[in-house]
Amino acid sequence: MNEYNLAIEYLTGLKLTDNSLSNAWIYSSTGDCYEKQQLYNHAIDYYMKSLTMIEKILQNNDSLSCLETELGRLNNCIGLCYDRNGQSNTLVLNYYKKSLEYYKNCDNFENCIIVYKNIAIFCSKKNDYHLSIEYVRMCQIQKI
Repeated sequence: MNEYNLAIEYLTGLKLTDNSLSNAWIYSSTGDCYEKQQLYNHAIDYYMKSLTMIEKILQNNDSLSCLETELGRLNNCIGLCYDRNGQSNTLVLNYYKKSLEYYKNCDNFENCIIVYKNIAIFCSKKNDYHLSIEYVRMCQIQKI
């Protein structure tokens, strides 16, 4: 059994609590393990569970805006998984763009660059080189 399977076994064996944030972390970490094993559908399922929980937490408590970075990460991960699964352009780009919104809201420009790069690579794979170049330029602008 590889390390990721051991981690998944451990994480899925944890008792979920009343603390939604802890549960969201468990789901997110499980999604990470599945993504590392290229089991993208499973990863998406767990990322979505985590995303839904964190969005609910933010609806009830505006002071936890620090969670926007995690929402940005989850949306980027979901976009990557959908991309690697060959899903529709619209679906992939929607998650990448949501990721950018969250990262911009919390001035997390380093992660914005990562998402711009992911979009540029995605567009290049779809032979949309003009759009790919635009996103590469956005990476350069963010670095300044």
